[in-house]
Amino acid sequence: MAVEEGAALGILVGSLSQSRLEDRKAHVPEILQLYEAMRKRRTTTNVQGAIENRHLFQMADERDVQTRNKELLDADFNRHQQRLQMGLRKATAIKNS
Repeated sequence: MAVEEGAALGILVGSLSQSRLEDRKAHVPEILQLYEAMRKRRTTTNVQGAIENRHLFQMADERDVQTRNKELLDADFNRHQQRLQMGLRKATAIKNS
């Protein structure tokens, strides 16, 4: 996440520094508002995912841990991976047509 944030900020500030605007410093607040508008949704989604992972991986109740472990052992991850690969092949075929 930090690399994405740095890249996004770098691109925006870099474009400001290469612009022909007379008073670039006056436009920094606008650039920061644009940065927030661009990144807020993805960052919020990432934080919400981390909160969900906390509930999944930091369980105090042993019964919950056993239930979680059984569900993970019984999950068919190959089926999900196959569906993802099939979707990628379709997307590639559409892109190349």
